[in-house]
Amino acid sequence: EGPHVCEECGQAFQNSRGLARHRPVHRSEQPFVCDQCGKAFQNSRGLAQHHYMHRTERPHVCEECSKAFKSV
Repeated sequence: EGPHVCEECGQAFQNSRGLARHRPVHRSEQPFVCDQCGKAFQNSRGLAQHHYMHRTERPHVCEECSKAFKSV
């Protein structure tokens, strides 16, 4: 089994699974949608990484000390 090359961009992968994961990059399909902000992703891994951002964001900044907090 030789290298698996994307016909769209020429990027090579060691196995067919890598190529299969790569293929959606060339399509506009983004079926994984964040229920908190509506941002869409091509795969569940991207959505999971994005969800982590929501858990760690601190949008409220104190005007006195500049510390950030999750809630007021």
